[in-house]
Parts: sequence; structure tokens; C-alpha cells
Amino acid sequence: MEILLWLLAALVIAVAAVFAIGASLPQAHAATRARTFNASPEALWAAINDPALAPKGSPRTETTESVPPRLLVHRVVGESAFAGSWTFEIAPASPGSSITITENASVFNPIFRFVSRFVMGHYRSLDAYMTALAERFPA
Repeated sequence: MEILLWLLAALVIAVAAVFAIGASLPQAHAATRARTFNASPEALWAAINDPALAPKGSPRTETTESVPPRLLVHRVVGESAFAGSWTFEIAPASPGSSITITENASVFNPIFRFVSRFVMGHYRSLDAYMTALAERFPA
């Protein structure tokens, strides 16, 4: 019984520490990834507008700005533990085109903020998206 009490106390302390560290982190963050692909700007544009390319479990988004084939901005809609947008910028490059994706996000819950920063990392979704693009446009 005493061991259970110690384990429960350790769990409470761990959750309190995660909450305190998460609360001390800023709500907002920005993360950017860029890569060049052997594809035309129009091909990259078509790819980023394909819902099948979105990572599984992605939140519902709406397009707030669209300038084909060079600029696309998606914003998270609906109530969630976070809010934000992804900005896709496409430019001609050698060979093909470059794409820069910038995530501007706010994570409201301190525990989710801790997980976002230290467990998942702010770049995880961006890296997964770039990997999906690389699979579509192999070098």
C-alpha cells in the first residue's frame, strides 16, 4: 500500500511539473521548413491542394489566401486546443521548384504545449508533410 502512495505522489508531481513547464512556455510558436523538388510550381501546387497529402488526424482547415501557383494559406477552423495556419510558398528553383512551409500556431493548454515542444516537436508535422511531398516527387 505504501508503494502505491509513493507512485501516486510521483505521478502527481510529474503532472504538476509538466503543467508548470508548459505554462511557462509561450503559447505561440513559428516553425519553417523548405525544400527543393524536381517538379514544376504547378505540380507542387496541385500536390499541396490534394487532401490525400494531408497528414492523418490533421485538423479541419479553410483557405484564407490563394495565389496559384505560388502562395497558399490554410487556417485551422473549429474549436480546438490549438489554433494557427500553414503558409505554403512556391518558387521556381533549379532543378524544378522550392517550397517553404511556415506554421504559425498557438497551443492553449499548458500540457499540450509541453507535449508539442518536448515530445512531438514543432517540426514533426512539417517534416511528415515534406516526406510525403518527397515520395510524390522523388529525386
